[in-house]
Amino acid sequence: MTSELNFVLRQVRDKYGHPILFLIEGTDKPNLVKARDLFLNYGRTLTASETAAIYTFPIGLRYSPDFTMIKDAFDGHYILPNTNVEKRTGGRDDDGRDYLKSAVAQRADLTLFEAEALRTLAFNSGGLMRTLIRMVQVAAVNALSVGREQMGDKDVQVALDEEKADYIAALKVSDYAVLADRMRDKDLSSDPAVQELLHSRALLEYVNGEPWCDVHPVIRDLVRERVPNVGKAADCKD
Repeated sequence: MTSELNFVLRQVRDKYGHPILFLIEGTDKPNLVKARDLFLNYGRTLTASETAAIYTFPIGLRYSPDFTMIKDAFDGHYILPNTNVEKRTGGRDDDGRDYLKSAVAQRADLTLFEAEALRTLAFNSGGLMRTLIRMVQVAAVNALSVGREQMGDKDVQVALDEEKADYIAALKVSDYAVLADRMRDKDLSSDPAVQELLHSRALLEYVNGEPWCDVHPVIRDLVRERVPNVGKAADCKD
């Protein structure tokens, strides 16, 4: 199969006179067992074609002990961390939040949002652009359904509740203790439970200097409710 693919690639390259680049999306989506098998056992196959290729990679597997072997099959790896909404030591990250708001402004008139609505959505997206856009869409549909011309607190709450419900359905009882520990120390590790939570985005990776992680903002109150003494430290929502 590789030889046949390389034959076709050579024909295309010779005809058009340009190098070829494959962008392979979705390879970060399988569970970590399947992803590990793909990148660890078939890494050389993924890079055997006579062209450049970029594969998306599950963030949880980056912290696996196998990562040092996986990366040897590839010429390089590039980390695209989530947009910071806070700093590891506490406090707002205004640059990150302004970036998220500007991304929304490219897609919607900001007068469609009441004063606090967009700030709340930006923070609770955790810096995930796809999540932010999805929550804006849910809030907008809810506002339209009741005849409101602006998205307000009630519409935002519907979006947050929908997002939270997906995590409640996916999280195991044992996950909450792990999440509570990460709320306290913000440390990344190769622990399988941490890898799984990074993969599901219940834990999010950030970079302010060294990489660190925190619980997705939309489920922090849920973690506090289910784990005694996790702390009541205020999140930087404003």
